Amino acid sequence: MKVLFIAYVDFKPTQFGATMRPQRMYRAFLEEGHEVKLLAISQNRIDWPRRKKAIREVMEWLDTNTPDLCYIESPVYPIILPEDYRLIRRLHRMGVRIGYFYRDFYKKFAREFPKRKDPVGWCKDTLKDMLQLKTDRALRQVDIVYVPCEECIEIFSEYDDVRPLPPATVDHREHRGRGENTSIYVGGITASYGGTLMLEAFHRLNEEGEYPLLLICRQNEWESLNSPFKAEPWLEVHHATSEQLVPYYERAGLALAINQGTEYDNHAISVKLYEYIGFGLPIVVCGSKSMERMIEEGGFGRRAECTPESIAEEVKCVLAHREDYAQKAEEALLRDGLWTHRVEQVVRELSEKKKKK
Repeated sequence: MKVLFIAYVDFKPTQFGATMRPQRMYRAFLEEGHEVKLLAISQNRIDWPRRKKAIREVMEWLDTNTPDLCYIESPVYPIILPEDYRLIRRLHRMGVRIGYFYRDFYKKFAREFPKRKDPVGWCKDTLKDMLQLKTDRALRQVDIVYVPCEECIEIFSEYDDVRPLPPATVDHREHRGRGENTSIYVGGITASYGGTLMLEAFHRLNEEGEYPLLLICRQNEWESLNSPFKAEPWLEVHHATSEQLVPYYERAGLALAINQGTEYDNHAISVKLYEYIGFGLPIVVCGSKSMERMIEEGGFGRRAECTPESIAEEVKCVLAHREDYAQKAEEALLRDGLWTHRVEQVVRELSEKKKKK
């Protein structure tokens, strides 16, 4: 199929956060054999001239080309440029079926993410809210609004067709983790992620035996973390990019997804959860109903309560039956865990919408 792929980030070799998902989806479209016209430039203020120029080029391309579908990976913030809104309107008027992945939805949880109180911060947040309302109105012109998980559908009831399109991964089974009692955690360790909770759990575990923990996090977060267990012999800390993680995953036998159980957490699914699956690792998760549901349905891990005692107990349980859980992780990967699976879903569902029209 001829596909117009729109993203709001620059594609770079180093992938992190907001840049990872759109690049992986773009590659998967190509791997599936589709002809892809790409618009991927940051919408940061300094990049506005480049993005406007790229949009003009796409508009000219549309003079002689009609894509079968358009897939949009949303920005972290609302859509900013008027040219982007005009592009979406034109695609809609052309009858092009559009799928829009809604990345961040903090505004749905105003209690957890209130506006800043200082005058400058309050003005910036208010402007962002106004742009988000404009973005939300523009989304009424798309055919399917995709969200990270099933739990999100209920909070996007203003749209006619909302469907889950969770993260995915690539097949890393050749680097499958084969550690015995070693666990790994990759990601944030601030209070909102439960870093201190995780370290206390492993302190308890290592009072009973040897349970090493590989912790991969940002250096500034590690330096600011307040915990009495930062110098323990069972703890190994690294500050690595996504491209440098393979050797650490190969040493692990279990992966951790620790959250704090906020309403936002309950409606989110982390990319790293699927990355764990890609390396064949069983998982212990806490503090996210969406991720807990996914793990329990797939059978490749266990759910813990957000207490050190519960996390420690579930880690021991999974490690005791590690091979069984790892087999379930591999089955989940091959069944529905790859980025190509997500592309197949988007193409199938947007094509069905086209037939109905």
